[in-house]
Amino acid sequence: MKKSSYPYLAICLSILIFLLDLTGNIVFLFLVLGVFLASALSREKMFIIILFILPNQRILVFEDGGASILIVAILFYIIFSFKDNYFLINKSLRSAPFLISVVFVFYSFIYFYQTNSIYDLLIAIKFSIGIFFISLLYFEFYKNKCFIVKSIIFFSIGVITSAAYPIVEQGFGAIFTRLSSTGASPNNLAVLSAFSLVMIYFVIDLIHSFREKLFLYILFFIVLIVGTLTQSRSFFLSFILIYLYIIFSFLKGRSFILSIGLLTLSLISFSIFIYFLPNVFDDINQRIFEPKNGDISNSRFDLWLAYWNSFTLDVYSIFFGYGTDTLTERLGYDQVAHNYLIETLVSYGLFGSILIFLTYLSIVYNVTKKVSDYIFFLPFIIINVSHFTGHGLISFEFGLKILLSALLYVLISIERINHVHG
Repeated sequence: MKKSSYPYLAICLSILIFLLDLTGNIVFLFLVLGVFLASALSREKMFIIILFILPNQRILVFEDGGASILIVAILFYIIFSFKDNYFLINKSLRSAPFLISVVFVFYSFIYFYQTNSIYDLLIAIKFSIGIFFISLLYFEFYKNKCFIVKSIIFFSIGVITSAAYPIVEQGFGAIFTRLSSTGASPNNLAVLSAFSLVMIYFVIDLIHSFREKLFLYILFFIVLIVGTLTQSRSFFLSFILIYLYIIFSFLKGRSFILSIGLLTLSLISFSIFIYFLPNVFDDINQRIFEPKNGDISNSRFDLWLAYWNSFTLDVYSIFFGYGTDTLTERLGYDQVAHNYLIETLVSYGLFGSILIFLTYLSIVYNVTKKVSDYIFFLPFIIINVSHFTGHGLISFEFGLKILLSALLYVLISIERINHVHG
């Protein structure tokens, strides 16, 4: 696929996903066929498609909540890797992240005996497949600057289109409530937007073409608008951290033009909300500065304490947790913990949580060990800040963000090293 054809691929995917949202499973079958053909042609194209549909995965499922096009795409990717790249398959099977995830699969058997359900075991197997896929990506595309940049761009376009579908369906009235992707919560769209913003910022600093920089500035502006429309407090916290970093870089004399450009875009975006969308601006102010019942956590502090008490109820729950299947019902709560750390601890205990953390840490270590022994990289912070009030750590989305952040960190480190020695 020529570079110039990638925008057309994005447009076609957007139309197909929107048609699926309107018509149901017939278009889903066409998408499966399209994914199959793309995977047969190129794994790079396949991964670009996966990143684009990731923000839209709530739409891309069968009506009864069955198989997801995302899982189908990942399986096709792995199958075709077996067909013509056995060396990378072998390396991925022996990689530390995958081996730790396999240990977690065996660990999950305890929940089958505890709840008489295979749900947690299936979740663990899905997690392990995702980690294997991530390991494949690392070995195949490590230090591939063009591929990594295109991946981040396609992910960001996917975020924008996922926010556009509700507006197309419901009209512009959708932006006067908390904007969300179809089938997902506003917080989910906020998490995606925050990650997209920080990655675009670093990619702009990484590339040198004026036309590509201009395109990324436009992407940044649109994603900022989308994230703001979610009215999510976690998004605004992530936004503040990003801009503190931008201002710090500006004061240190780094990326002067980039800092001025992004700060200007931010002022323009907030001016739009103040002068053209005053109702939305008032709602945002109220959510942040005048929260319901004076509780900015929206009663989540009490919820976290309740789940923490369940976690520390006895020695068994501390070390092994309760499993995730019907967790809220079994503990007597009406909603999930809304804290990714507490929910992971309550679900899998200390032993299971350690295995999950080690899996992600080993991904970061494997990718970055050749360029740095110490990592302070803003995307890693944004991932955790934006996910803090989300669900547990086992998700393909979380792992993929960790991988993309680590790969981008390597590119930036190499660029800086070359600049110093150049």
